[in-house]
Amino acid sequence: MTFLEIGTAMGWTAGHMALALPENGDLTCVDPFTENARGISNEQNGELQLEFLLNMEACSVEKRVRLLVGESPAILPSLPPEGA
Repeated sequence: MTFLEIGTAMGWTAGHMALALPENGDLTCVDPFTENARGISNEQNGELQLEFLLNMEACSVEKRVRLLVGESPAILPSLPPEGA
């Protein structure tokens, strides 16, 4: 079972969701990490992306969480729904 989070930032919510997943569950997170997304610099967004990855490690869920970097309208059509 796969769950989806759109707009993950530093991953606080993603970490909590991943910890609550059923044994066979995983989480896909989508975030562009670009200046246009939050009005902060690309360097700061790069730091957010690194913080996300470190937070997944700190929660020991990095193997259950997949990060897709990009705008959600571009990424979502490529994610086939399970069982559909």
